[in-house]
Amino acid sequence: MHKFIKYFLHVLFPTSCPVCGNLGEIACRECLDSLCFNRKIKCFECGLDYPCALHEDNAWIYYYARHWGHARELLLSLKYSNQESLGHAMGESIGAAILKDYEKLISSYDVKSVIMIPIPLHKNSKRRFNQSYAIAEGISQVLGFKVLESLSWAFDVKAQTARSGKERLELAEDVFKADFKIAGRKVIVIDDVLTTGTTLKRALSACAKAGAKGSGAIVWTKS
Repeated sequence: MHKFIKYFLHVLFPTSCPVCGNLGEIACRECLDSLCFNRKIKCFECGLDYPCALHEDNAWIYYYARHWGHARELLLSLKYSNQESLGHAMGESIGAAILKDYEKLISSYDVKSVIMIPIPLHKNSKRRFNQSYAIAEGISQVLGFKVLESLSWAFDVKAQTARSGKERLELAEDVFKADFKIAGRKVIVIDDVLTTGTTLKRALSACAKAGAKGSGAIVWTKS
């Protein structure tokens, strides 16, 4: 009966898990969990395991998967096929993995003092929704941290996908502005993919200028 219902839903709303092809699933939780490549939170500055003896007060970073294969395909589907619910599912898998391996770290945070801020869409973006926000919402369902859109681009820049590695590293220091309402809060920045890390560093810097503490960053994949 369950299989029949899923088939019926698939006929009405055609969808299938991009990993295993299971009908009626935007993405199977088991499939998403199988993509988890990284089990370590790293120091943002040097890449060593967190907490880092060399940079004790530095922000941490966590990436869920490598930017290839099914993990990359899922991200492309999220960004270009308007599958916002896929982002929620991806975020829930990220949150579950972090909670499983770093429950002590997460429980040390006061839920009310921590906010997650997604990297915003570019000003000229034609996308219907922000994929980083969708991922953040999924993480929030597991970790309980509130999601706020408190970052914006200070001026127009080319999308990161249209920039070379050198251009990404040269991203202006003041490219983001943050809402001063986040002052006194701990911030975790959320993005879809990590390439050079410059975008995340600029975002954390903007949050610090607004009076917040840049605690960490979470991304779906690392290229």
